[in-house]
Amino acid sequence: MLFKPDTVADVIFNGIASRADHQLLANNFQFDIRDHINNRHTLGGGLSIGVQQATVNTTDTVLPATFSGTQYIATAGGQPFPIVDNYNKTGVLYGVYLQDEWLLTSKLMLNYGLRADLWDAFIVESQISPRINLVYAPVRSTTLHAGYGRYFTPPPLEAIQGGDVSKFDNTTNGVIPSLEATAADPVRSERYHYFDVGVNQEIKRHFHLGVDVYYKQKKDTLDEGQFGPAMIFSPNNASKGIVKGVEVTGSYETGGFTVWANLAHSRAIAKGLISGQWQFEPDEVAYMQSNWYHLDHDQDWTASAGGSYKWGNTKVYADALFGSGLYGGFCNQSELPAYGTVNLGITHDFLVGSGNRFKARVDVTNVGDLTYEIRDGQGIGVWAPQYLPRRAIYAGISKNF
Repeated sequence: MLFKPDTVADVIFNGIASRADHQLLANNFQFDIRDHINNRHTLGGGLSIGVQQATVNTTDTVLPATFSGTQYIATAGGQPFPIVDNYNKTGVLYGVYLQDEWLLTSKLMLNYGLRADLWDAFIVESQISPRINLVYAPVRSTTLHAGYGRYFTPPPLEAIQGGDVSKFDNTTNGVIPSLEATAADPVRSERYHYFDVGVNQEIKRHFHLGVDVYYKQKKDTLDEGQFGPAMIFSPNNASKGIVKGVEVTGSYETGGFTVWANLAHSRAIAKGLISGQWQFEPDEVAYMQSNWYHLDHDQDWTASAGGSYKWGNTKVYADALFGSGLYGGFCNQSELPAYGTVNLGITHDFLVGSGNRFKARVDVTNVGDLTYEIRDGQGIGVWAPQYLPRRAIYAGISKNF
């Protein structure tokens, strides 16, 4: 990830111009094995080792400043100067698991197992995670499932701000003194309990419906935000979090005709910052420590639908997306307006000569050329506004070998 600023303009308007180059080199080894012990049990296991090398090179052009009240004020007549903030870090993730697929009856299967993870980067963390899932098919047209799992998710190594913030003291990029000590709080791996139940039902031969309900109870909840003018996200942790929701899906297929639709309602909230506090304002930290707040990606309602029809070598299709709006404002207390967009496309397969099959494709996204502000430049970890892409037309030809 490389971000190059408009140095003069950014210093004038923001008091800082950040050139940030985040690089990650990852090497992974994974070994898995499965064995059918008998007609009832299939035993599986494996191990993995992932080595990541993050290189972060940042040069911030800032102005001299004096802290006054709640912020740093640029010194009159001060000249801009660069501060280099580079570091390298290696992280290693070790994992091992063992599981068993147990066919209890011809209609009921139990999958259970354990996984152990160890993450060694800025700090060393580990977890043993049990998982268990049941799948029950009482009749051919109905499948029920229920499960529980514990999960362990390390933070993105290349996005962690690992530099020394004290070097920015008395500059326009200085950390508020009351929060500077929190820069030493490490970004932790997210841990959560995951519960899930659902059903898939074939109503008729070509008509399928599905319902899934999930609940996540989180500790050290990971969230990411854009802090400062560089368009690169940084992670932070909240002490606890809850993510829950329900998803409904439906599809109908017959001949060359297909239609589908999805509807989801979700809620993702957190409380109590334990890392990354120095990236926020004191009033935000005070609110987030004692109140539940919406996470950066939270959206109450999301819906999508589409269809396609194929005759011969030609296929036409369309889909639509609706969202009730992300959250913004002070500590994500307000919901942005709803939005919707429609996309269209067509493909055609044709032969050139003997056996040379090509596919021509044309797609039109955001057919109505809707101008919509996905983020308004406010909210937790939101520095700049973001917009839905305008209408675009894509065309291409491809050939498989």
